[in-house]
Amino acid sequence: MGRHQIPRHGWHFSEDVCDHVAGFVAWLTYGILLMQWAIIAQNIICLSLSSFILTMKLLPQPQKEAVGEALTPDFLNDEG
Repeated sequence: MGRHQIPRHGWHFSEDVCDHVAGFVAWLTYGILLMQWAIIAQNIICLSLSSFILTMKLLPQPQKEAVGEALTPDFLNDEG
């Protein structure tokens, strides 16, 4: 499977997400060094989202379900 293809399963997805997290950290550091607030702000947002995705990918299934239940709005839990 090529590096840019979407994997069907396994740890390949986590490795790609790790690459994204590392890239956002590098760009954030670059933005801080240049004091460019546009670079800093967008990379803080992207780093937060990609870190959440990586964390969810690495969590065991019961903990993923607990996080999912905690983040699901109440109106989606109502039946009927």
